[in-house]
Amino acid sequence: MFDPAGNPPKNKLIVPIVVGTRPEAIKLVPIIVALRKSQGFEPLVVSTGQHSRLVEYIFELAGIKPDTTLWAGSRRAQLNERVATVLQRFEDFCVESFDIDPDAIPSQDDVMAGRHPAAVLVHGDTSSAMAAALSSFHLRIPVMHVEAGLRTGGSNLTPFPEELNRQVISTIAAMHFAPTSANLQNLVRENVPVGQVFVTGNTGIDALHWSSQLEDIRFANPELQALHDGDSRIVVITAHRREN
Repeated sequence: MFDPAGNPPKNKLIVPIVVGTRPEAIKLVPIIVALRKSQGFEPLVVSTGQHSRLVEYIFELAGIKPDTTLWAGSRRAQLNERVATVLQRFEDFCVESFDIDPDAIPSQDDVMAGRHPAAVLVHGDTSSAMAAALSSFHLRIPVMHVEAGLRTGGSNLTPFPEELNRQVISTIAAMHFAPTSANLQNLVRENVPVGQVFVTGNTGIDALHWSSQLEDIRFANPELQALHDGDSRIVVITAHRREN
């Protein structure tokens, strides 16, 4: 693991992965696990602290512990407060951990030696992801966007603020990981170079396959556990947008 004191792993590229909410944690677990097994990359897990306990629970199932927590606002924090806090605290983390000069262009040698992040990975359309992407851009760190190219169409107010967040990240990102070819087409129509877009599938499906192999995991809620242990057919519905 990367040591902020000055002992980066040799021959591995450092990739901070920003996680703000439980859905982000679920969908990023497969990527973090895969990067940890890789020979070329070292993931650095950065929790914004927005859903700290929920994120921690998901990560515990995968044996993941955040390398740092930004504590960037509570779940009830106003949007501008959360964006401003993530923007500043992520910059502080990068500058302090890597001794980054915000006004200097990083050298290839620094990146290859692990003295400078090779890229920052953000997911989806949260305000935390957008703030981390903008903060990375200001530090000249390339942004990789997982679940790129989703568009509702029409007003950028629906869903609010996610529709605008995903569009802002798309203008910043250097690499776009689109779940489907339709998402790729959305990005191409917005003049994103097709060579920067990769159709990868949805990491939520990867997380489903991963979680289905977990054993001896029980629900904290006894009513859910009883439902799981029974023989009734189950329909799961989630609704978390402001509009809902």
